[in-house]
Amino acid sequence: MIIPERPSLERRVLTVLEGSAGIPARIPVVLGGCGAGRTSLLLRLRDLIGRTSCQYIDVERVATTPERFFSAIREYAVLPSPHAAAQPADAGARQAFDATLAFLDTARASGGGPATFLLDEFLELRTFESFPGLRTVLRDFIGALATSGNRFVLASRYPARALRLLREAPSTFEIIHVTPLAVSDSSLCTSGAAIATIVWSMNVMATANIIAVRASHLDLAMVPGVPDADVVIGCSCLPRPAVARRPCRSGLLEGTIMTGAPAAGDPSRACAAVPAEHGGDGAVHRGYSRSRDARGVPNNRA
Repeated sequence: MIIPERPSLERRVLTVLEGSAGIPARIPVVLGGCGAGRTSLLLRLRDLIGRTSCQYIDVERVATTPERFFSAIREYAVLPSPHAAAQPADAGARQAFDATLAFLDTARASGGGPATFLLDEFLELRTFESFPGLRTVLRDFIGALATSGNRFVLASRYPARALRLLREAPSTFEIIHVTPLAVSDSSLCTSGAAIATIVWSMNVMATANIIAVRASHLDLAMVPGVPDADVVIGCSCLPRPAVARRPCRSGLLEGTIMTGAPAAGDPSRACAAVPAEHGGDGAVHRGYSRSRDARGVPNNRA
């Protein structure tokens, strides 16, 4: 997957995350609507910070229940934590959420330094508000992050909700609004999609050519002089009979013998023949599957 780069925005987030001269480190909160590139920004930060010191968590995908949320974080954790042990089977929703907060607070990078967690769509934790003891889950979550020794980057597509939540939060959080990706930012993504489309089109064309080659022995052709009838071309030179269909004016199949009078009007015994000058053997072939082989013996193969 090609991830667009936005150096100025990335530097700003990293500066807030790591701090600078005279300015302590804070928790950046990236806010922007759909198409703003929040997820791509977090994935870029994961590569810049280092995957051994950073973990990306898509909260929206795993925040089904507090127990499953903690289980998913613990199972796919790339950062060690003393609170990574599984919860007892009888543990409730509040215990599972407290274990998640403890994991986020005590996890460490590979070198023993502070770990960095990139939490995409963190406001989806509000789905836990219906569980016992988690009515204030979002405020508890924000309070735990503000006092943790680890580093966090939050992202959400709901700016208004995030601003209401952080209105009374500590000054540790800094809001960063992002705008939708510009054409220059998305050029790499557009090029990647164009290349993928070209490859797909080439595969489709190659498949069509294979089908055409395999079906080339079926030569559908109309017999001259036979109007509006379903004609079975029974030439011994073809590997199998080919059918060329045209609607019949009378609604029935009109069999025609090229060398004599018309055949009976029974649709099940419609027949036609191909004269020798048109590449046939001059024999009458009844039905849709009757033909003659090179020796002139009738052949009933379909």
